[in-house]
Amino acid sequence: MKKQFYTILFICTTITVFSQQTSSLKFGIKAGIAFSKSNIEVIDTSYSFSSSGKTGIIFGVYLNMPIGSKVYFQPNLLYVRKGYKQTLMSYGDSYNEPISYLEIPLNLLYTLPSKINKYSIGAGVSPAFKLNSYYSGDEIKDVDIGLNITGGLIIPIGFSFNLNYTHGLQNVSKNKNYFRKIQNSYLGLVVGYEF
Repeated sequence: MKKQFYTILFICTTITVFSQQTSSLKFGIKAGIAFSKSNIEVIDTSYSFSSSGKTGIIFGVYLNMPIGSKVYFQPNLLYVRKGYKQTLMSYGDSYNEPISYLEIPLNLLYTLPSKINKYSIGAGVSPAFKLNSYYSGDEIKDVDIGLNITGGLIIPIGFSFNLNYTHGLQNVSKNKNYFRKIQNSYLGLVVGYEF
């Protein structure tokens, strides 16, 4: 828990120092839907097992920090509800595994201007810190690292519409006696508003 706290403190301090040097800094809020999926491999293959995705929510805040005329750095602080549904087909049992994360996508974005609106594309790293999980407390690691790809439409009145995909880069399974591998990913549909 201390490592998570110090990591978040370091990121927030870096953002604050950077923002004090940036006159055109903009703050925004966002909310949307996360369609999550976990790639799961079990140790015991003697029974039929399948996993399917879950739909969760995303909400949080972000900053836009211009680096050049068309490039900017965008750190986010988001609550993301991920997870999966596992089915033991041999027994007919199904279990929902919702997992909540504090996610900090750090994206570098490039804007493509048009006559009225602007478009953005970008990518970055996305560390995530587990807040809680209903069943998987002893099965999922506390920290996940993902690669984030994003694109969207920005309209002049401050609204933006974004599509992002975050792919987990590490195996977050803690219980290696049961799960050989758990790797998270999700597709996000998000609406933002910039002040």
